[in-house]
Amino acid sequence: MTQPHPVIQIKNLFKKLRSQEKFLIRHERTILSNITLAVSRGKVLGIIGLNGAGKTTLVKHILGLTRQSSGTVSIAGIPADQPEARKHLGYLPENPYYYDHLTPEELLSFGLCHQFLSRSEKKERIVSCLRAVGMAHAARKRLRTFSKGMVQRTGLALAMVSDPDILILDEPMSGLDPFGRKMVADLMLDLKQKGKTILFCSHILNDVERMADRIVILHQGRIAKEIRKEEMAGLSGELRVLVSGKLPPSEGASIEALQNGHSLVRCLPETLPDLLHLCRREGLEVLEIKSPESSLEAVFSQVIASTSTYACAEMAG
Repeated sequence: MTQPHPVIQIKNLFKKLRSQEKFLIRHERTILSNITLAVSRGKVLGIIGLNGAGKTTLVKHILGLTRQSSGTVSIAGIPADQPEARKHLGYLPENPYYYDHLTPEELLSFGLCHQFLSRSEKKERIVSCLRAVGMAHAARKRLRTFSKGMVQRTGLALAMVSDPDILILDEPMSGLDPFGRKMVADLMLDLKQKGKTILFCSHILNDVERMADRIVILHQGRIAKEIRKEEMAGLSGELRVLVSGKLPPSEGASIEALQNGHSLVRCLPETLPDLLHLCRREGLEVLEIKSPESSLEAVFSQVIASTSTYACAEMAG
């Protein structure tokens, strides 16, 4: 069975910046290092990383807004810096800023200025997109009166209005309240069902874990780890179990004796039944079972810690 042709294709991408020359020595800083990834039609790729990891720079290369030092970036088989490639893209920036004297209706009409649609078709498209993001009620209000979350949702409608094949969303949940986050998450899943390809960056790991088919952890300009949907189901976060009294050692569990006489136990979900059996046998009460991290948070923390340690050792060597 042949693999579907990727609609986003990045091969061996490097981005280096040169600083000013000092004493005739030219200094270079690597922003992106040997990035290779592909996204197929109808898939959702989530990119996560610390601030400064290179996420926004990577997005700029996909949009064709900056030139790579080496490597290739293509959209639907077209080099990303070609105008033809941008016809396939809809983009929501991390901090959208628009002329605040405009209304959402007027803003979205600019997004359709190169579309061969009748006036009624354009109006229908605009209304449909604003309704999808919960902004139809504010279609004729000035953007200057909007909250950050309302501007964010209007920006998402603008990214969708030209009906692009691919959506590039940089922090789409930024500034949204819980209701807005759920609405946008449901919309993204609906767009995926309709065959849209979505690449999004986010710091909200629970949303990434729920929506993405594949997750890329970007750290210090490199792909530190890729996780596929089927692998996510096998990830398990660490549970914290508070027990009344002192527990004897237990296989697969880390036990910490607290000053108040209780025990704090760290274990994986699959070892919890054995731990509960041990508590019953010892006559101890389980006071609380808590999962402080999602599975992705646990993996993310481990990857960042291990790659940072490796980088420090590499520099020292």
